Amino acid sequence: MKINPTIASIESVAISPLKYEGERAPVTKEIKYVNNLGIDVMVLDRRGVEFKIPSRFNPSSRSMEFKIVESYVLMEGVHVNLSDEEKDTDIECYRQKILESLEMDSKASRTTRKAIVETVLKKTDLVGYDNAVYIKEQDIVVYVPRLGVTVIHPTTVSLVLNGLTPFKRNTDGFNFTIKINDPKNKIGNRYLNISGMIYEIIPERNPANIEGVVVSSTSNGGEMCHVPMSLDEFEDKVKSYKTFEEAEVLGNMEEKMKHELSSEIETLKHSNSVESEKLKTASLRQQQESDEAKKELAVAQNELKAQEAKHKKELELINAQIDREKSQMEFQSLQRKAYYEERSYDRKDSSELIKFLPMVIGAGLVLLFK
Repeated sequence: MKINPTIASIESVAISPLKYEGERAPVTKEIKYVNNLGIDVMVLDRRGVEFKIPSRFNPSSRSMEFKIVESYVLMEGVHVNLSDEEKDTDIECYRQKILESLEMDSKASRTTRKAIVETVLKKTDLVGYDNAVYIKEQDIVVYVPRLGVTVIHPTTVSLVLNGLTPFKRNTDGFNFTIKINDPKNKIGNRYLNISGMIYEIIPERNPANIEGVVVSSTSNGGEMCHVPMSLDEFEDKVKSYKTFEEAEVLGNMEEKMKHELSSEIETLKHSNSVESEKLKTASLRQQQESDEAKKELAVAQNELKAQEAKHKKELELINAQIDREKSQMEFQSLQRKAYYEERSYDRKDSSELIKFLPMVIGAGLVLLFK
């Protein structure tokens, strides 16, 4: 359950510092302002209290800057929580730095914790903010005083009580307003296109008020929420147009384009789904074809191996036949050679016999006639 606190005024008492004996406090918060800008500046809080901070520029320091040093001292038993109601990312980041800095104070008791966070405003940035800037993390305005110019805190107590506050309650219906203060006419009139309705925003040109924009709207809980921002932030975050015609044409065109884009996205999603199914089917078909091709290849390889084995056996038989025929031919050749050699020997013997035959006959005749 969420509740809004009662707005009340509690009486305060002024105490002389010379008579104040001091008390041991479980939580001590201290803020220091260090001005090294080289010029005097004013610090204004939401209660309308202003401090003129003289420059204490250190010549040895090269930085011209204004420092805000915020420190916390927490005694034993103090717990730090961060509210979920704060949605500003810059504030959330600042709070996180407090937690990151929190650690035990070695100079104090063991149960004392201390955190220090430093914020630095450079002179170039201050000049860029027209010498007056609201620092939302510290809820203060830092500005250079100028003759005849009054700077107003964007969330002073009086403005809060009159509705310019993040906590205006019991709001009927939905409210949305944009207030622009553009003393130097940097952006001119602006036009909004809300659901086809064109609204003109005419900025104020009050140099006494701080330059910027306040965007106000009701939240889901019926509370009024006000968001201050610079002119540049407004140009970046809020879609507005310079002319009525731009708001009428481009505003509707953007809605039409968004609708068409949404339709195209749905069509693409459907097409992608169909294509995905087609790809899956094609992939399965290709896988089946691949498996069949593998089977056919395996069969062909087996047939080829069988043919190779058959051809190898036939070749072995042919080689064996050739070897047999070769051996037979060699055998026949040897037989012919032996035959011819035998015939040659027979002819030689006959020749020798014929050669000695006359001698034998002659010898026989000699013996006969004796």
